[in-house]
Amino acid sequence: MTPVAIITGASRGIGAATARMAAASGYAVCVNYRRDRAAAERVAGDIAAAGGRAIAVAADVAVEADVVRLFETCDGALGPLTALVNNAGILETRMRVEAMDFRCPLCRMNLKQRKLSQAIVARRPSRA
Repeated sequence: MTPVAIITGASRGIGAATARMAAASGYAVCVNYRRDRAAAERVAGDIAAAGGRAIAVAADVAVEADVVRLFETCDGALGPLTALVNNAGILETRMRVEAMDFRCPLCRMNLKQRKLSQAIVARRPSRA
């Protein structure tokens, strides 16, 4: 069985690189994005052109209904999820990690979305 990964925030940067690397390692990849459909489809297209399987799925990972739909879409198109990379994040201004104030509202939102995805994974039935 082919392993299946969801990479959140995979339309650009580290997420796109992670999606391509996962595909090169044999994973079918669900490329998650929030706004830039064209960029996400390019990543999925790059994976397919290299012989892999990928889909692009829009979902705001800070919204529970979107995360549930993301996982269901991935399951239906690629098979049971075996890996989740919580890469999505929001910054008002790009900066180095040591310059961040982790008490800011955006940092709290970034932590919330990771906890939400993890909670949904924990509620899913085991497919082992």
